[in-house]
Amino acid sequence: VGTGGKSLALAASVGTSGRVFCWDKNEALLKHLAANAARARVADIVCAVREHDLSSLQVSCVLVDAPCSGSGVLRRHPSHRWNRLDEHQARVVLPALQRGIVLRAAHCVQPGGRLVYATCSLVRWENDDVANDLDKLLAPMSFERDKSATRWLRPDLHGTDGFFLTRWCRAKGL
Repeated sequence: VGTGGKSLALAASVGTSGRVFCWDKNEALLKHLAANAARARVADIVCAVREHDLSSLQVSCVLVDAPCSGSGVLRRHPSHRWNRLDEHQARVVLPALQRGIVLRAAHCVQPGGRLVYATCSLVRWENDDVANDLDKLLAPMSFERDKSATRWLRPDLHGTDGFFLTRWCRAKGL
């Protein structure tokens, strides 16, 4: 969730016809989100969800803004270079955490819905490798990746922070 920028943008996109449910392990971030949603006048659209409510949530689209190394924001935050994870954390622990979060979120996607995975990372093991692993792990839950929707945004090509995103669609007839 962070400061809620993506959540507030989604709220503007869905308007009063939709809801944006947000979850983060750090509940203090959800309090900041509530304050920011009130300031943006979308408090009736943006809702914080507690951990125990996730099992009953069924929505048409889930965005997993996964914790990552942040390698895609080094241009804007060069000091992050000194906060790097060690090799084991970066290549093993973090991707396992990312996969776990996506698998947990997948249960919230209703039949016919979409699951989007995004990072602000530019490294393969947090992006393509995680997505390829998830292809196999999500298949038994009737998800198929729409590889045409996979995007890499790079600072040198797109003038933005570095981002990766990909999308799976869940079969309708479950």
